[in-house]
Amino acid sequence: QATCSLFTCPVGFKPKPSETVGNSQALCCEAVACPTNSKGEDVAKGCSCDAGFAGSVIAIAQSPYYQNGCTAVKCPSDSEGTDVPTGCTCDAGFSGSITASSATPFFTGSCEAVACPKDSSGKNVPSGCKCLSGFSGAVLAIQAAPFYTSTCAPVACPSHSTGKDVATGCSCDAGYSGSITASSKSPFYTGSCDAVACPKNAKGVDVPSGCTCKDGFIGSVTASTAAPFYTTSCTAVECPAHSTGADVVQGCTCQAGFTGVIAPAAQGYSGKCTAAECPDHSTGNDIVSGCKCNAGYFGAVTAKIGAPFYDGGCTAWGCSPGTGSQCQSCVEQSKRSQADHCATCNEGFYIDEPGCKAMAADQKCGGATCAKSCEGDKCGFKCAGSLFGQEECARDCKGLQCGSQCIGGNCASACQGRECGYTCQGTECARQCDGDRCGSHCSGEKGSEGHCAYQCKGRQCGLHCIG
Repeated sequence: QATCSLFTCPVGFKPKPSETVGNSQALCCEAVACPTNSKGEDVAKGCSCDAGFAGSVIAIAQSPYYQNGCTAVKCPSDSEGTDVPTGCTCDAGFSGSITASSATPFFTGSCEAVACPKDSSGKNVPSGCKCLSGFSGAVLAIQAAPFYTSTCAPVACPSHSTGKDVATGCSCDAGYSGSITASSKSPFYTGSCDAVACPKNAKGVDVPSGCTCKDGFIGSVTASTAAPFYTTSCTAVECPAHSTGADVVQGCTCQAGFTGVIAPAAQGYSGKCTAAECPDHSTGNDIVSGCKCNAGYFGAVTAKIGAPFYDGGCTAWGCSPGTGSQCQSCVEQSKRSQADHCATCNEGFYIDEPGCKAMAADQKCGGATCAKSCEGDKCGFKCAGSLFGQEECARDCKGLQCGSQCIGGNCASACQGRECGYTCQGTECARQCDGDRCGSHCSGEKGSEGHCAYQCKGRQCGLHCIG
């Protein structure tokens, strides 16, 4: 019998041992299975590469009776892995998938770069994304959906500014100047809000912490968000009543006749100008309304600016008693109308208002009824009764200076004439006298019995009498 050693198998078939009896393909040849990474019934009938493998399986006559060209396809771009058959994973930042296929290019699917997420900018995640200006954080590529992690968050408005966040906009607070601009670099904004200094005519650290008008000014300073970032109404206070000057700040001077000091103070001024009092020996409400020298003094008081707030003054009328025509005694100060105003005269002299004149020899008389009912000029002039006060000195006399300077109980009682009983002394001193200056300066007895110039008639009748 023939053996298979004489039979040649077709390509893709493996010969059976040569001693095998037979002379046909069926008896002498064995079909070769498809090799690794391929599939099919056998090599002779044809094998195709598995999905993810590229190439082909070719039947040959020599062992192993095929050429296996199936090679694993590498993972495509933007993916990683050993090869397609063992599996490919999209790179970080890429979305998609790679699936092995038997058709060229032996895989399906792709890895697509993921766009930069919200609040970031850039070409795509794999190329790199940066948080938008005004946002802090970072965008990192990963392989799990959504294929990135993002910590981009809006930055809060910085100190002294107001707004939702830097990205949407920040405005400087009232009283601050400056601006805030979003940036991509830490601290993710540029600029600042700086406190505005207190304006002219105001004092304080700055507008936000509070400004007040300087001394001598009135008004207020209020912070604002619009340039110059404050509103102010600080205005110099006008000089107050009774003072002159541009305003309190530049200085105010009390008017003539007024005393006081006006000084700048918070919200205005301190002090006031008040009318100065009348000076010594004068009378009046004050210097401004007018001062009049007291009786017995002469001069004038005129208002002026500055201490003592007046010019002039009131000087006492002087009087120096002496001999001869000088005064024997002077009228008290408050009754003087000029210098050397005499109250009494020396022996041999008589009052000739306001001084003393020499008396004629025939003008002198004396006795209990001295010049009683006499008539004539200077009748009973300077007569004198006894010291007991019962005399009728110049009683009922008539004439110029009748009973002038007489002394006695009824001194010049009911006398008539100019200066009748002038400076007489007695209980009934110039009682019912009639004439200009009748009984002027007369003196009666002390007490309720005196009738000094009682019912006298005439200009200055009874002037300065005592009784």
